[in-house]
Amino acid sequence: MQSLHTGIHFYQPRTTAPRRHAAWKLGLVAAVLAALSLPAWAELPAARDSGGTTYVTGGISDDQSQAFKAAARQWPLAISLVQRSAHTNEYTASALVKIVDAQGRTVLDAQADGPFMLVRLPPGTYQVSADLNGHVLRRERVQIVDARPVKLDFVFPPNAS
Repeated sequence: MQSLHTGIHFYQPRTTAPRRHAAWKLGLVAAVLAALSLPAWAELPAARDSGGTTYVTGGISDDQSQAFKAAARQWPLAISLVQRSAHTNEYTASALVKIVDAQGRTVLDAQADGPFMLVRLPPGTYQVSADLNGHVLRRERVQIVDARPVKLDFVFPPNAS
C-alpha cells in the first residue's frame, strides 16, 4: 500500500509491469500488421546500356507503373507505349524503340519490357521511333535540353498486335 499526505491509502497491484509489457507487444504487432497492409512502392528495374545510352524499361504492374511515373522527372526522356482498343488505351510491352542522333548514329536500339522506358540522353536533337509488330510510329525532332524532361506517348492502332 501507498500512503499520500492526505492519509488516503491506494492499492497498487504488483502486476502492472507484465501488463505494460503485454500491451507494448500488442501495440508492436498492430503496427507491424498495419505496415504490411500498406501498398509497397516498387523500385525501378535495373538500368541497362545500349550503345552507351542508359535506359530503364518495364512498368507492367501497378506499383512499378507508379514508380516509373514518379521517376520520369529525373530522366531526360520518358516514353510511354500504349495501344488503342475499343474503349480505352491499353499498356503494351515488347515494342522496339530506336533513337537516332542528329548525325544519324543509333544511340539506342532496345525492346521495351513494358509500357514505359526512361532514357538518359545528352542534350541534342534526336529521332525516336517505336515499332510494335511492324507498325512503326516516329517522332522526327525530339529536342533534349538540360533540366527539361521530354515525354513521348506512342499510341499504336488497334490492329498493331
